[in-house]
Amino acid sequence: MNTGPHDQQQSPIQRPEHGPNHSWPDEKRYFLTVNVIIENSEGKILLLKRSRKSIANPDRWDLPGGKVDACESFQDAIHREVREEIGRDVRITHLVGSSEYRVNGTDVVFLIMHGEIDSEEISLSDEHEEYLWITPSLIPEMDLCDHFSSVLKKYVNQ
Repeated sequence: MNTGPHDQQQSPIQRPEHGPNHSWPDEKRYFLTVNVIIENSEGKILLLKRSRKSIANPDRWDLPGGKVDACESFQDAIHREVREEIGRDVRITHLVGSSEYRVNGTDVVFLIMHGEIDSEEISLSDEHEEYLWITPSLIPEMDLCDHFSSVLKKYVNQ
């Protein structure tokens, strides 16, 4: 009979402290990222061209977004990433889909959201070299980053 918090048994497995020198020996390394499909009032979708100096997917078309930092919510991460990459605040409307992809030896889970911004004026960060508002029917012709390509193509064909 459990009579209170003092009678509860602790798990036999204790997770090590978090930090750069602590991890599970057999732990699978992965990152979680959030990206957003931003549509303008004409129904065009914002694509960003990754820098040719980028380690992953150089010179390919990308969606705004990026890695979720430790202890950061999805919502906070997507707002921070969009502000950093295009200089705008985004209003998230719904989840579009997800994908998993191996990038440079690390498994990455991508959550792809739908969002809106208040202006089409974009101020790019150094991560991207150009941007494009594209008609959805032209998306399949673009050299998209592999990690969200199938989700975006499915979205535009709905």
